[in-house]
Amino acid sequence: MTISAATFLARFAEFAPQAATTVQACLEQADRETDAAVWGDLHDDATYWLTAHLLALRIREIGMFTGATPASQFLGGGRDNTKLPYHQYGLASTLYGQEFMRLEQSRVSSTIGFVV
Repeated sequence: MTISAATFLARFAEFAPQAATTVQACLEQADRETDAAVWGDLHDDATYWLTAHLLALRIREIGMFTGATPASQFLGGGRDNTKLPYHQYGLASTLYGQEFMRLEQSRVSSTIGFVV
């Protein structure tokens, strides 16, 4: 599969309102962060899920910056029940990032072997 903004937007149509240059920039960043030699057959999927995560974070940040989205709704409880800002949750802060992590876990488990 070829990585392109058109293919990404066909799969993640919810990001179609975003500027094409923004989508392309996030796609290029995600492509750099998901090395095809490491990801193998999952490279394109990983790139698209990471792109969606980056775009979702960007949209959320813009909403909080402009006041359209209250930042307090993105505060959650940490292990010790203290409030942590959503950005400290990393990939877990969006469903897209969670899917990226699921893909990464499936890739890693197949590359780790048992040595006696």
